[in-house]
Amino acid sequence: MQYLVWSLPIAVVLASVVVGFLGPVGAGLLGTISTAAVAFSVAPKPLDLPAAALVMGEAAWLATLVGLVILAGLFFHEAVAARERDLVEAAEPRASRRARCFDACFLIGPFMEAVTGYGVGQVAAISALQRAGLRGRHLAIMALLSQTMVPWGAMANGTMVGATLSGLTPTLLGTYSAVLTLPLLAGWLAMFWRVARAAGVEANAVRHIEELCWIATIAILLVICNLAIGPESAGVTTLGALIALRFWLYERPSAARLRRAAKACVPYAALILGLLASRVLSGIAPALESVAVLKPLGNGPSLHPSTHPATWLVLIGCVTILSVKPSAMVKVAWSACQRGCRSVLAILLFLTMAKLMATSGMAEALGQGVRQLFGAGAPLTVPLLAGLFGFITGSGSASNGLLMPAQISLAREAYLDPGWIAAIQNVGAAALTMLSPARVATCCVLAGVPHLERRVYAGAWPFGGIVVAILVGVCAIMLVAKGAVPAMRWE
Repeated sequence: MQYLVWSLPIAVVLASVVVGFLGPVGAGLLGTISTAAVAFSVAPKPLDLPAAALVMGEAAWLATLVGLVILAGLFFHEAVAARERDLVEAAEPRASRRARCFDACFLIGPFMEAVTGYGVGQVAAISALQRAGLRGRHLAIMALLSQTMVPWGAMANGTMVGATLSGLTPTLLGTYSAVLTLPLLAGWLAMFWRVARAAGVEANAVRHIEELCWIATIAILLVICNLAIGPESAGVTTLGALIALRFWLYERPSAARLRRAAKACVPYAALILGLLASRVLSGIAPALESVAVLKPLGNGPSLHPSTHPATWLVLIGCVTILSVKPSAMVKVAWSACQRGCRSVLAILLFLTMAKLMATSGMAEALGQGVRQLFGAGAPLTVPLLAGLFGFITGSGSASNGLLMPAQISLAREAYLDPGWIAAIQNVGAAALTMLSPARVATCCVLAGVPHLERRVYAGAWPFGGIVVAILVGVCAIMLVAKGAVPAMRWE
């Protein structure tokens, strides 16, 4: 009975989102209220008002760090919107329809998502896929693959949330997540082949091998960049470099076209170079970090304004607007705030809920309860829960905020490496956002088939099935390696 009461906040959120009338903000508000009610009364470690106030302050500060990136990313997107079409046209290979489809799904769409988040990668992917001649249901299904690298979306804000709540460094969680993404990318590539064949975009065995090599290159560079510069810059750096490389290899552009591409890419190149300089160069990075440090909470994360991704996004966005249309500055800023404020508020509520559950001992107790219920196989539920809440909330940040403390507790209960369990939570939640109702509805609207959502789901569900199967398999391997369950024997 105790476990049912302690799990009540999660059940409230799940029911609220499934019903669908309240939206993420309403669900987060109900979840936070129910969490507070349990935390003040029957939690394993009941909270008093001063402790609860401190917890909510920590959640507000973490939400501020995440919200700054979301709002700044949307501001940057609005500022360079006029250039985005030129970027797609200039940067994507025109050697074949197949190459354009591959780039849209695995490079251009994910790159735009890494810069801004918020599903913007779908817009770029659909634009490129339409130029490749795709239409209707297949266009919408293939565009969902623009969401394959959501752990690095919006400058990896979901991964940063997960790192804070799991107690890992962002570099460690980002690297583990990149390693797990390798088999997922291979599985998604197989699904890409299937959808492309159904859409009439054929390829021979040589092209399949070539695409597999590019996927391996993406995955390897992603691991290296996470180790070297951290997750915030890893996605944009990896994908930006490979987009430029493919453009050069496949197009061999003329001087005129090269100038056009360079002009279109200036804001993105400036963003990547600025982020790299602020993190890698030994002479610049320490100097920038020492300019100012904000750390209102002793145990909480700090904010270095001069190196924070939001600073670079706003700075380059402002320069772009001033060089094109200075009078649009206020309009662009207001549009970004309108689009992002509800998302930031939802994240604040979910983070408050997660912090209350962790501090009051509810998360740890639920981890113990899952262990008791499922026994040695309890860790197999980690990717299932992560994927479920990623699908429901449509946000890796929200899912991590809600579940990460409980998942880490479960890892410790099962004597498994918390780093890998945190990465499974992070990657599973982010990956299943591609099938969330909001993402599918957006793809259908942009593709001009708003009435075909059910058929799109019928064709796209293997994208999520592959994620769950692979991550459950990883959990099973971890359990076998730890001796938690006996290895299978073939008679």
